[in-house]
Amino acid sequence: MRTTSPRVGSVAVGAVLLLVTSICAAVLATVPASGAASNPAPSRLLPAKANGHAALKALGANLGAAAQRNEMSAARLSELMGNDSTAWLDQTGHLFYVDRAEVADTTVNATTTEASYAYSDTFLLHSRPNATRKIFLDFDGSQVSGTGWNDAAHPVLDIAPYSMDSNTNFSRSEMDVIQEVWARVAEDYAAFNIDVTTEDPGTDGLLRTSTEDVRYGMRAAISTDTSLRTILCGSSCAGIAYLNAFNRVSTTGFQQPAFGLPTSTASARQVAGIVSHELGHGLGLNHDGYYSSDYYLDGTGLKIWSPTMGAAFTPLTQFSNGDYPGATDTQDDFAVIGQHGPSLLSDDFGDTPATARLLGNADVTVQGLISTRSDLDVFAVDRTCSGTLSATLNPVAVGADLDTKLRLLDASGRQVAVSDPPTARSGSSLTGMDSAIATSVAPGTYYLEVDGTGLSDPTQTAGMFYSDYGSVGHYTLTVDGCLSSRTASPPSAPVVVAVEPDSAAQGLRLVWDPPADNGGAAVTSYVARAGGQQVTVPATTREITVAPLATNATYTIEIAAVNSAGTGLVASRTVTIGTAPTSSPTPTPTPTPTPTPTPTPTPTPTPTPTPTPTPTPTPTPTPTPTPTPTPTPTPTPTPTPTPTPTPTPTPTPTPTPTPTPTPTPTPTPTPTPTPTPTPTPTPTVTLTPTPTPTPTVTLTPTPTPTPTPTPTETITLTPTPDPTATSTPTETITLTPTPTPSPTVTETVTDTPTTAELPGKPRRVSVTRGKRDRPLTLRVTWRAPSATGDAPITGYEVAVFGFRADGRLARVATRVLSPRKRYVNLRLAAGRYRFSVAAVNALGEGPHSARTPWRRPR
Repeated sequence: MRTTSPRVGSVAVGAVLLLVTSICAAVLATVPASGAASNPAPSRLLPAKANGHAALKALGANLGAAAQRNEMSAARLSELMGNDSTAWLDQTGHLFYVDRAEVADTTVNATTTEASYAYSDTFLLHSRPNATRKIFLDFDGSQVSGTGWNDAAHPVLDIAPYSMDSNTNFSRSEMDVIQEVWARVAEDYAAFNIDVTTEDPGTDGLLRTSTEDVRYGMRAAISTDTSLRTILCGSSCAGIAYLNAFNRVSTTGFQQPAFGLPTSTASARQVAGIVSHELGHGLGLNHDGYYSSDYYLDGTGLKIWSPTMGAAFTPLTQFSNGDYPGATDTQDDFAVIGQHGPSLLSDDFGDTPATARLLGNADVTVQGLISTRSDLDVFAVDRTCSGTLSATLNPVAVGADLDTKLRLLDASGRQVAVSDPPTARSGSSLTGMDSAIATSVAPGTYYLEVDGTGLSDPTQTAGMFYSDYGSVGHYTLTVDGCLSSRTASPPSAPVVVAVEPDSAAQGLRLVWDPPADNGGAAVTSYVARAGGQQVTVPATTREITVAPLATNATYTIEIAAVNSAGTGLVASRTVTIGTAPTSSPTPTPTPTPTPTPTPTPTPTPTPTPTPTPTPTPTPTPTPTPTPTPTPTPTPTPTPTPTPTPTPTPTPTPTPTPTPTPTPTPTPTPTPTPTPTPTPTPTPTVTLTPTPTPTPTVTLTPTPTPTPTPTPTETITLTPTPDPTATSTPTETITLTPTPTPSPTVTETVTDTPTTAELPGKPRRVSVTRGKRDRPLTLRVTWRAPSATGDAPITGYEVAVFGFRADGRLARVATRVLSPRKRYVNLRLAAGRYRFSVAAVNALGEGPHSARTPWRRPR
């Protein structure tokens, strides 16, 4: 849900809390997370850059070494190089993609939206200023040296700024494009702890110099310079990027930047598609193709949807898990991204009526974020009047990935109304992404449920349907109440952006964004708690550090916002510190210049045609950079030629090569809490407040427990001013434990309030075949679950699994039945089927039963 609006500049972000005490203790370190890439090995595996079967032949016995450097099996690397002509290996065996300049949607043209922010702020835009991972959209040119992109002929690459003409100064039209590209890329990565920015974070903010470095990111250099395009890819291409570069440990940035190389006539939508696509490669994503094509394309200009890692530049692009017919890759994009640095944001609103956010009885507008396909946001509305309850739900105006669905439930959880209009294409824009409900209701409590949805199509025509997998992003919910003004209520929980090691402080840093809903009154402060102690910090504070920490101990850090109505809901993180060996990063090799190879990514790249702009965008007033506005106005996307990135989730059209074999995605590991081990006694906590300059910090200590006979730990909350910001305090929670070896951190997310009970699994699910010489049927029977949860069962869902026309296993049908039913007769086509059953109550759908054995109908 929306937790922090795009903002301008770094000062508006608020203070960053800095450690002010130095304590002799063990240095906190973490074992590299799954997917954390190491430095490029200095040894060469190939005589020159190569792609396809030539690369495999040149590798010879080094295939296994190259596969290891690219975090995949030798079989997978061999398969990928043999089937995707855009995949190349450099001399050290690291994989990079040279994306062809595909011809995108040429039937209609998209205009660029007029800038939403002041033109003077074009190079100061931030989507999530407090995030510790950065994506820097570099439009104003730079020099690149000492990287994998350099060679003996080009030891230094001069990257010309983005330009639509021969003038080197940025025109208003160019800044309109830059602001729209920023808004679109920011929305593509909205669910993650990533700040998409046009302000240079500097080398320290982008390079990951060790596995303990938690503040890093990736630069996307965007240039329309044709000579640069020729140097990098030998001819026409749309973009070029190394795989897995985002979180690679390197002291030189050997695999940075990613390049977006649009033509000067490309629309903002196309430029953004290229950039999101190349960044996707850096975050571990391969291409999403279609049958024998490297890319998922839109040659007709009629498709509604395409994946970000394809190259269709359709009006709707989303990250994908390959659940469309003809998919060549079934990577779980969100899971893979999460394994390469960024983490998903914490949920901003509850998912059930029991955990609903109370909106009261008045007109109200709330902004939020749907972050996963399973994420729901539920809001409670108390009606004291009879009449029409009206609610509208809108995704962002520019670059929306969220197709919205809105349901209205009564106090018992029964559906009163639902809005889920089908998406349709009109030129280069879409209709049906918004939802609205207007229905007459009596006084009482009602619930509004916000969800991301897909588009159904029984024919499964490519590009004319999509699942809810990539339907995520920001939204605005507006409700017409019985009163015109809202009575203030305590805020919703702050949104936790990250809990990360702070090596300098030998502790943990909690980073948060403001609550998605301030309760109708400004947030005046935050209350932080740790180790049984509490400290109040100013409303501008966004970080707190708990340090240093003992190993084999569990810590809970809590944060809540305060307004005039009181203290809001708590967001908490429980972290267990355990011991593990620390790995020392290998030094980054200095690239040795070699003769310039000519990497022609494609036998014949398609030239990019010139788009014709359509006049239409409605200008949007410039929002004030405050803690909650939405990014930008709505653009009318332009179908135009398109370079080849493949971005479009999500996460673009060309010749048809061999289909890329589906890689096996590595699921994002869910951190699990490590139980507090017995060897460590319960720490004794003592609060020692330290006087600080303005603003004054209020400390509310709790009684200190009786110490145990072993060494004690002391927790001290010490607010101090942030030297980098004006009048904003810094907070450090200081613990004094005995020195210990380098620990590793396992995080458990516990956001309050907790969810209520769903029904259990239905029992004794079985399948019998129908009578002979009748229509082909199977009868599914079951018994009620032994536990109904916190509410009566309101129905059952029967899921039917079978094989699609392309031979892949999928859920092929779903039947929803009344709570009294214990069987269903299903007429099915010839084939083999399995079934599972789930019970539903007012709080949601419970777990499905185990799938039945395969049965054929008769």
